[in-house]
Amino acid sequence: MASLDVGVKLLPLLSGKVAVEGIRLRDPVVRIVKNTSGVLNVVTLGRAGKAAPTVPSRALIPSIEGPLKILGMLVTDRVSIAGGTLTYQDFSAAKPTEYVLQDLELRLRSVGLGWF
Repeated sequence: MASLDVGVKLLPLLSGKVAVEGIRLRDPVVRIVKNTSGVLNVVTLGRAGKAAPTVPSRALIPSIEGPLKILGMLVTDRVSIAGGTLTYQDFSAAKPTEYVLQDLELRLRSVGLGWF
């Protein structure tokens, strides 16, 4: 990505707490791949030291360990993505397919990624 901006609220920061006000990603490049066994490359995110699943799963089970633990507690007023590309490749089908979204514009308000 070209840049990542994170804004924090000043008043909570003065009392020793970090409250994220907004997150902005500029020109991120995301590539999601489903292999020939039907397993997505994102199933191992945040699962440090654990092997990738050998069978496809319909739902991701968030890990409470590893680098994504902090994201599980993330609450923010705004998340935005400007520009960037999302690519999805599926090699599990008889004929491999690829979908590409370019020049993404995404704005979310009152975001909470909680599984805590």
